[in-house]
Amino acid sequence: SSLTQDDTESKEEKDNQLEILIEKINNLTERVQNLEPPPVFSCYRTSQFNPATKRAKVTYDECSVNTQDMSLKEGIYTAREGGVYQFTFSALFVALRGDTVHADLVLKRVDRKAETIGRSTAKIDEKSLGRSVKEFFLVETGSSADNLHTTSSIVVIERLQEGDQVYIEIQVEGGSHLSSDASKKIHFTGLKISK
Repeated sequence: SSLTQDDTESKEEKDNQLEILIEKINNLTERVQNLEPPPVFSCYRTSQFNPATKRAKVTYDECSVNTQDMSLKEGIYTAREGGVYQFTFSALFVALRGDTVHADLVLKRVDRKAETIGRSTAKIDEKSLGRSVKEFFLVETGSSADNLHTTSSIVVIERLQEGDQVYIEIQVEGGSHLSSDASKKIHFTGLKISK
């Protein structure tokens, strides 16, 4: 049987379309195989964080979800890829004798100075307390010192570039500190949520 010119053109067109579809399937297959889970970490302390200096980066004991981008020893997350990230920090703040505890979520962009992008503070202003409250502390605790134990959190969504660093830095006064135990009261998490 002989093919007409229309049949030949139709067969060539179908072969061409088939080649394009096969190429698209191969490209899609390669992209799916190259997919990696998004950068994510969830690190915590099971011990009190009471730095030797008034200002210090929080370090962590372990991570329940870990990535090579999070340094437990330094407490620093370094973005391996750009995108939009969500970071959370939660801790039991212990502000003693009316002193203050600040926790700052710090972003250090490549070739820029570090900047605070979120803050949480625990403080009792003794001057604003009335006499009856101070008397209550004296009667109930035997001390007129005002101590505050409170859980506080920071939640921030921020666009990062590859190489940007994020960490928690605390500032403390007196014996104030962050408290934790086996219940993991100090937690730092991060997750890339979009490109």
